[in-house]
Amino acid sequence: MNLLTNGRVITRDEGGKGYYEKGAVAYEGTKIVEVGEEAALRAKYPQAEIIDAKGGVIMPAFINAHTHIYSALARGLSIVGNNPTNFYEVLDGTWWAMDRKLTLEGSRASADALYIDCIKQGVTTIFDHHAAYCEIPGSLFQIGESAKKFGIRSCLCYEVSDRDGEEKCLQAIKENADWITYCEQQKDPMLAAMFGDHGILGDKTILGHCIHVNPAEIELIQNTHTMVVNNPESNMSNAVGVCPVLPLSKAGILLGLGTDAWTNDMIESLKAALCVQRLNACLPNVAWCEVTGMLFKNNAKIGAKYFPDELGVLKAGAAADIIVMDYKPYTPFSDENIDGHILFGMTGKLCRTTIANGKLLMKDRELIGIDEEAENAHILEAAKKLWGALNHREY
Repeated sequence: MNLLTNGRVITRDEGGKGYYEKGAVAYEGTKIVEVGEEAALRAKYPQAEIIDAKGGVIMPAFINAHTHIYSALARGLSIVGNNPTNFYEVLDGTWWAMDRKLTLEGSRASADALYIDCIKQGVTTIFDHHAAYCEIPGSLFQIGESAKKFGIRSCLCYEVSDRDGEEKCLQAIKENADWITYCEQQKDPMLAAMFGDHGILGDKTILGHCIHVNPAEIELIQNTHTMVVNNPESNMSNAVGVCPVLPLSKAGILLGLGTDAWTNDMIESLKAALCVQRLNACLPNVAWCEVTGMLFKNNAKIGAKYFPDELGVLKAGAAADIIVMDYKPYTPFSDENIDGHILFGMTGKLCRTTIANGKLLMKDRELIGIDEEAENAHILEAAKKLWGALNHREY
């Protein structure tokens, strides 16, 4: 038994108590056993191993509903001659150029880098759409091995495109099929294959972005119970438009929040989502409930479509995915206004402790069981190779 103590507990449990000012979370194995007052749980579980939250905020870990591992090694990269003036040029000059040079080694290093950053920012579940057209076969399995190593729950798929010819397209389809078969055979609760209905739209299909959708298309998405994920910073950076979050939400569509790998900080994405929706509507009083619901409610509902354990909540029986944020409020604080404290007072980097599926991944900002210096060294070498291939020089 483990007992996470000495913190303010935000449960996100709509059917139970939402806040314990002096709370604790008891967990054993992969599941939460009990959430309650610290004094009561200490007395009930005297033999439990204590993890000290040091006065921080204990809350459910974050879920990133859309990201791209393949872009992890792009941080700081400038490709010679690449000066995009439209979105196609962004794709062709940056991302497709990268994935045409991304080897299996590069895919693995990219995954390692992203997962480390996720742990540091309290993200324990991701939905990833991978592309590495240099070496396709085995790519998802490299990422899967990394996911196991770092303990991050991952729903994976491979981008299918004929932009590099039919053979590559068929390889991408087979990579998805192989990964689906593997996940079905292994039945690992931490790994899943992102695969919707054969009719494309359906209740396990996730549509990314959905910026340019008309009312008829919104109705189609709603009628097929298809999910949508908004990635605000990426959309703004690529100058492609603003997702119609308000109409999509009004239509009852399950709308989640991702990052498109622009960041691994879900709080940063949340802040951007709120600001761009208000700017787009020219109204300062809209989108609060919609965007907070996307991150704190809907991402967990999306997770439930693919993973067997309940996510996004601290209650008995839910997955032991728990984080501690190093945050000391100086204004009134409770479950009634937690979203305001997160939006205006927190960033992902305030995460000090991360637990995923009952495994302690980071404690007091130190990765557990991971040699971070060694990991960074091998990631750096892979990045140098990738950058060198892109710019025809040594780094």
